[in-house]
Amino acid sequence: MSKTLEYLRGMEHGIIAVSGSGKTGKSGTLHGLLALCQPDRPVCMMDPMDFDISIFPDHYSKVTKASEVPVGSICVIEDVSRVFNARSSSKDPTLSKWLGIISHRSNIVAFTVQNFSECDISFMRSQDVVVAHKTMHGADMKYERQEHRVDQAFANFYIDKAQHIDDSMDPRSWTFFPRFNETIGLPLPDWWDDRHSKIFREAKLC
Repeated sequence: MSKTLEYLRGMEHGIIAVSGSGKTGKSGTLHGLLALCQPDRPVCMMDPMDFDISIFPDHYSKVTKASEVPVGSICVIEDVSRVFNARSSSKDPTLSKWLGIISHRSNIVAFTVQNFSECDISFMRSQDVVVAHKTMHGADMKYERQEHRVDQAFANFYIDKAQHIDDSMDPRSWTFFPRFNETIGLPLPDWWDDRHSKIFREAKLC
């Protein structure tokens, strides 16, 4: 039994962060984790852009701001630095206020990010945080926050090793969880296809 998956199955509130370079499978991994570990929870996708939510399962919905996230739901943010960038908390207290009550509201906030240097550090403080690392390329590693750089280096090593040991799986499925020291090949949800990894292709700014 995976310690990571067992923990995520019992997670009532907190943060799930999936980090890695572009097109390394972050979104598929995030939605795969939710489908595998929290299949009965409603999921809302928070984004100021308008995109086709109908391609997602019926228990998915869309919100545009934190105040609209329902109690007990999982809030997904794709490329979180577009919504809450690294300096947003100094200008706008919305994020810190919201994160201060997610435990009371039984919310999980799950997001993807290419590099934690672009991510508001409020997400990583005073929360129950599980970080999932995908492969990160050298240019992104160069600017990664110091506290995540070592974990990312381990992730690159273990993911590369796993890909060579078992080449039957999609290379993008491999994910390293430093908190549990596990490298896991995660399946995509059975409903996932190419449209879901390109949800912003036809997106419009609201």
